[in-house]
Parts: sequence; C-alpha cells; structure tokens
Amino acid sequence: MPASAFQIPVYFDYLATFAWALSGAVVALRKRHDIVGVFVLALLTSMGGSILRDGVFLQRTPPVLTDPIYLPLILTATLLVGVFRRSIAHRRVVDRLVGTIDAIGTPAFAVV
Repeated sequence: MPASAFQIPVYFDYLATFAWALSGAVVALRKRHDIVGVFVLALLTSMGGSILRDGVFLQRTPPVLTDPIYLPLILTATLLVGVFRRSIAHRRVVDRLVGTIDAIGTPAFAVV
C-alpha cells in the first residue's frame, strides 16, 4: 500500500486565515484606521503568507486566489472587529490573543 502525501485539512487553513484576519484587523483598529484600512490590513495579514509560500517558493497558484471562501472569511473578521471595536479597543486580553495567534500560527505553517 503506497504512502499518501500529508495534507493539511482545508478547515485548518480556513481557521488560520480567519484568525490572522482577526489579528490584522485588531492591529489596524489599534492604529486608528477606518473600516477600509482595517479590511486591507486583515486581507494582507491573512493572505500574505499563503501568497509568498505558494506563489513564490512553491511556484503554484495559492489557494487564497482560487478558493472563493477566503474573501468572505476575511470580510467577516473585519466586520466582527468593526462591530465590537469599542469593547476591543482597550483590552489587554486582545493584545495577548493577537500575540498568541502570531506565535502559534506562523511556526505551525512553517513546519508543515
């Protein structure tokens, strides 16, 4: 029986994209960007790694450019941060959450 190649479940990728979009949106909110700036930073933080990894290093089309679910995920994260901006703005736990997302997510994708 041949060994199959290891693949990350697609839902893990969706969850990571959503988490990084939240992280970028919170940082943009803290920098006092408007909702468009929050969306752009959420978009860049959540899709940038995939575009670099797949597009530049692996020379293949990144899934974030071909799968239509990514953009609504990022938009949802942006809208959540926009709706809860007053409760997010000055909480220390949000800073820890952003740091945790970055500390766990980046090495996890690097290892895989």
